[in-house]
Amino acid sequence: MQGIDVQTTKNKFKISLDKKIYNEKIISSLLNFLELEYLASRVGLENDIMSLAKEIKSDIWKKEKVRLGY
Repeated sequence: MQGIDVQTTKNKFKISLDKKIYNEKIISSLLNFLELEYLASRVGLENDIMSLAKEIKSDIWKKEKVRLGY
């Protein structure tokens, strides 16, 4: 992926994002989404709700790619 560097250690993922490509609003949205994904997995939501979340996520990223010109 352009502008993203992911490094893996024993216990963590280290993600670096190019400031020229990703602004704070995008990063904040991503972090909020990741937190919701984590909380949803802990609660054990039904498969149909998780499917809906994946569909929403896909739609969000499609719109962001268009907005960013990818």
